[in-house]
Amino acid sequence: MTSRARAHRVWHLMAAVAVVVTSAAAATPAIGAPSVAPTPTPSPSAGKSPASKSSPVRWSVAPANATTVDGRNQYSYENVRPGATVHDYVSITNLGAAPVTFRVYAADGVTTADGKISVATAAVKPTDLGVWTKLAHGSVKVPARSQVIEPFTINVPANATPGDHAGGLIASVTEKAAEGQVSRESRFAVAAYVRIVGALTPALGIESVSASYKGTANPFGAGGATVAYTVHNTGNVRLSAAQAVSVTGPFGTEETVRPDALAVVLPGDSVRVTAHLSGIQPVGPLKAHVTVTPGPASHAPKMSAALTPVAQTVGLWATPWPQIVLLLILIVIALGVWWWIRISRRRMRAKLAAAEDRGRQAGALAELLEPAPVRDGDPSDGPELVDSHHAGDATSLAAPDPD
Repeated sequence: MTSRARAHRVWHLMAAVAVVVTSAAAATPAIGAPSVAPTPTPSPSAGKSPASKSSPVRWSVAPANATTVDGRNQYSYENVRPGATVHDYVSITNLGAAPVTFRVYAADGVTTADGKISVATAAVKPTDLGVWTKLAHGSVKVPARSQVIEPFTINVPANATPGDHAGGLIASVTEKAAEGQVSRESRFAVAAYVRIVGALTPALGIESVSASYKGTANPFGAGGATVAYTVHNTGNVRLSAAQAVSVTGPFGTEETVRPDALAVVLPGDSVRVTAHLSGIQPVGPLKAHVTVTPGPASHAPKMSAALTPVAQTVGLWATPWPQIVLLLILIVIALGVWWWIRISRRRMRAKLAAAEDRGRQAGALAELLEPAPVRDGDPSDGPELVDSHHAGDATSLAAPDPD
């Protein structure tokens, strides 16, 4: 047998022994200590740390029973009474090729800006479910390609209020940063919900609604409106929220948009939403309408309480500046044309009057310069002119003597 074949058989023998040992260890887990089991099929939601490119840390966190992952995607406990204690398990799986020490802890749940569930960072001091939850260990070392089952308890205080309390179980690794850089915590969590018995009051509110209009330079185009508002869970159960935003004009025109539904809004939390609408004509006074319809969150327990939609309306003004400018330009052009026509007519009348004056003056001058007519001695033309001297003599000769 060659040395290569001998080494191959030894490797298979060692692997078989390792499987037997880890299986035996997983068969008898202790409640007070984590149990180690062979790695299950990697979950698609496994975490990954990019700290080391040569051997990245990859892991997952999932609900489990005392021996292995049990298929739940979150922790959800219903009808829990104040003062009760809940016992459960969490699985931390190391999918990498080297052992990793994980920090394990609980934190309060928070609603993200896009309406999803998350958990507060380690720097945020828990005040709700994160305080109630106690893990057996603060850190757990998980061998390569193995999982650890970690027990935990939830000690509900006697004065716990009815409704939903959210949090999460977290496994994290701190990546050592290079000199001069800040270390970063990479973490992976599984959500946990506890519903305390009592009166459930599911309710959402719409707050701080604002609306603005942004026009276009094109006088024949439409502008857009921006409507912002806050969805506030004023009740005591986690809810989803379907949304509708519309803008109406004075002539019955309406544009509507439906933002993505908020998957979950935890009790007391708020989500700021901004909706953009296009195709809004600048017709002066407009109204923005916001409607939010609450619904049960995904995987939430059923409840008999009624879910009532809420609505808010605010006014906004869409000044048609491009149309006003265009109208002013048209008015200026019309006034200019009118003024030009008026001036042209005045000049034409002045020219006609001047021409008439010149015509009259020319006629008068022509009359003055016209020569007198020459007569030909015809008696019918009038009395003949005679020399006064000869006329006197003739008269005296012809006159009879009075004596």
